[in-house]
Amino acid sequence: MFVADRMLENWILADIAHISSKKVYLKKVSKQRNYESTDGKVELKRLFEKGYDYNEVRHGQELFPLLRSAEASKFSPSLAHFLGELQLP
Repeated sequence: MFVADRMLENWILADIAHISSKKVYLKKVSKQRNYESTDGKVELKRLFEKGYDYNEVRHGQELFPLLRSAEASKFSPSLAHFLGELQLP
């Protein structure tokens, strides 16, 4: 089983309102919206505070563990499908 790495940013964005409250380098997002089928990398880069640059490896490792799968699944059908395939909540 494998996961396409191009989905990771979209999955992070699926819970960005919560995640942005945990990191100083992210602009605070007050209302969650759907980022599915957008260019997640571009969208995520827009949410970085001035003076910070997005690094896929570093920030993916920092942000992905903050993702609340149950909440993120509401805004990402692809994440919901992936978790369902793995039989995870």
